[in-house]
Amino acid sequence: MNNPLCFLLLFFTAIGSIQAGENHTNHLDHEHHRETQALSNWMSCYQFGFSHIVSNNDHMSNDTGVFLGLHVMKNLENKLFKRKLYFATGVHTTFTDDKHIGAMIGIMFQINNQTILSIMPGIMWMKHSKNHSMDEMDMGNLSKMYPVKAQWESAYGTHIEISHKMVLFGHLLNPNIGWMSSSSHDQYTLGLIFHF
Repeated sequence: MNNPLCFLLLFFTAIGSIQAGENHTNHLDHEHHRETQALSNWMSCYQFGFSHIVSNNDHMSNDTGVFLGLHVMKNLENKLFKRKLYFATGVHTTFTDDKHIGAMIGIMFQINNQTILSIMPGIMWMKHSKNHSMDEMDMGNLSKMYPVKAQWESAYGTHIEISHKMVLFGHLLNPNIGWMSSSSHDQYTLGLIFHF
């Protein structure tokens, strides 16, 4: 990942963490009002963390790197689920050797006041730096002599994620762990969520 982008991500993550900590310590008595107001509004957040990709076949290699995600969600205000069910959509990208971009839409369920489970089917787009289609044609070293430009591929993927609110040194944090499965690869993520 290039240095200016890395600096911006770290800067906004630090600012978001400080603001979330201040909101938590200064406004505990207004928490019920904010939760009630949040039920009817769209909410946004971004994720920042570490991603590990495990290939299910030989068309790509295992990979690790930083990931960044953006999510938008809205409470469905359904009495059957005690107003704990949310509509959600999101996009994410991984900064690995091979480019990966995902778009998803699904639901989030608030298990308790601190924990949320997300199930979001979506599409993954991948652009691999090594093209394996020429190697499969049994052309020997010809594919190495004349490299083929990598093409974007897409695959259906299901994202399952769990996040948990916690306070650490007076700062509100939302660590999350996720798993995405597709026909070509599995992706495991560990990161933090920052609301804005």
